Amino acid sequence: MAIRDPNVCSALFLTVGAAWMDLRSTKVDNGWLLFWLGVSVAAQAARAGPEILLQILSGMAVPLLLLFPFFYFRMLGAADIKLLAVLGSFLGRKAILSCLFYTFLCAAVLSLFTFIFDGGIKKRIRYLAGWLQQYLETGQRRPYLRSGLREESLHMTVPMLMAVLLWAGGWY
Repeated sequence: MAIRDPNVCSALFLTVGAAWMDLRSTKVDNGWLLFWLGVSVAAQAARAGPEILLQILSGMAVPLLLLFPFFYFRMLGAADIKLLAVLGSFLGRKAILSCLFYTFLCAAVLSLFTFIFDGGIKKRIRYLAGWLQQYLETGQRRPYLRSGLREESLHMTVPMLMAVLLWAGGWY
């Protein structure tokens, strides 16, 4: 992937801005996401014509469909999924699957470092087990993520940025 490719540059600007917003305020502005979706559609349609729209939509659909269960149980926020959908409009159906894989791989590595340096792996496993047990016993859907900024919170925009950097570097 050449860094001069407009899709690569746009995806980098999109994820850098989203990560910055997320780290600063724990939110990603919807206007930011809509702006970059508009850039994706306009730039790709200008280059390849309107037939590219199906490709853009299929790239967006992959994260929406695959990650819906994580949103349903409030394990991922809506902004994370929307950001991945906009990334899918730039990357396309196949590359967004790789991006999802590398995003979750980077998130796992960052989480592992958090567990090692924080010593909270037993605490997190107990929390997950308790959450799962309550769901299985009651059938009531309770958000997995606790509100507010916590020390164990992982801003998924950071692993997304890492995955986009891997894509820009030609790793996938």
